[in-house]
Amino acid sequence: MQYPDFTGWSPQELQKAELAAVDFLNDNIGEIVGTFEKRLAIIKRLLTLLKADGIGFEQRMMYLSMVQELAAGLADSAREFFEIGCVPSVANMVQQIPGPPQA
Repeated sequence: MQYPDFTGWSPQELQKAELAAVDFLNDNIGEIVGTFEKRLAIIKRLLTLLKADGIGFEQRMMYLSMVQELAAGLADSAREFFEIGCVPSVANMVQQIPGPPQA
């Protein structure tokens, strides 16, 4: 993910970005959770199929591949939503920390 360069942002701009991130996550948390729940339900179905009797090696490998792909997508989404909330907050905190004294 490419982050904007927050070094030139004013404290007000950082606070505005932080509030926008909070609003976005609060306004969309139901849909976000719903998407995660759907992916988890698919993973659970695949795991049930994976342990079923009478399936061959190739089929099991296909199910494992699908689980891996869904899990990676789930991890990517979780990281992206986390970054939406934390990046402006972290930038805001970092900007408030005084730097080393200038010589």
